Amino acid sequence: MLRNAKWLLISAKQLLINAKQLLNDLPLIMEIDSNIRTHRIWRNATQLHRYIELSLMLENYKEVSVKILSLRWNLSEAAVVRFLKSYADLCPDFKKIANVRNDEVYLRPRTEEPQEPAPAKKEPAAEVIEPEVVAPAKAAPQPAKKQEAKPQESLAVAAKEVFLRCYQELFGIAYYWDTQSAVGMRNLLTRIRYTLSEDHSDFTDQEVLDNLETLLQNVTDPWVMNHFNPNILVMKYNLIINQIRNGGKDYKQLQHERKLAERMQRFSSGSYDGGGYERDPDILRRKYYR
Repeated sequence: MLRNAKWLLISAKQLLINAKQLLNDLPLIMEIDSNIRTHRIWRNATQLHRYIELSLMLENYKEVSVKILSLRWNLSEAAVVRFLKSYADLCPDFKKIANVRNDEVYLRPRTEEPQEPAPAKKEPAAEVIEPEVVAPAKAAPQPAKKQEAKPQESLAVAAKEVFLRCYQELFGIAYYWDTQSAVGMRNLLTRIRYTLSEDHSDFTDQEVLDNLETLLQNVTDPWVMNHFNPNILVMKYNLIINQIRNGGKDYKQLQHERKLAERMQRFSSGSYDGGGYERDPDILRRKYYR
């Protein structure tokens, strides 16, 4: 019973609100077209009030959007869009408002009556003044500038050709050259120049290219070969140079050879006593050189 009474009170309150809205909009309702009186919106006072309010906003050329109507009517934007699309047959502008984005607004274009153009005033003819003919001054001929390629740029182009040729010989496919490859090649040439400057300072560009080709053809590290590009060669430059100077041997192999040489020296001097068969150099080499 209490629930029914509460529901009746809410319904009566809503009826009073709708009646108040109808009384406020009564002068406008009297001017509404007869087509709207037969439309389904005529049976819903709330929707009719929103239709009248929105129509007045459009007639007064006010900015309208879904977000503005949502805040004005205290509805969700989805509910506003449903209202606009449901009653788009009453006003074509409703559908345009529903399609407007959130950050934009709709403004009904103003219809202005065409005005007749004012008759053009005849201006008095201006006096024609003939300009004086002045012979153009001859410009002094300028010597043609010879476009010479910078040494660094020519060296970079030649280094690129060396790299692409070596890559084709090593892997049998063409290398895709991009901007990062060009940057890596410039850094690699800088390191090669530094290495050459340790021996002599008057090296030529051809020596730089020859050392580049030697470096590319003597890479033995498997990881570098799997990631063969100028930037990786720059990152592993010191490792590659050490392997080239040591005949392609890595650090572990050099350590084994160094230890074997020490044991052989101790064996030959008689200070090493491994016991029996280990005095044979062949057995000693097989045991310690792994």
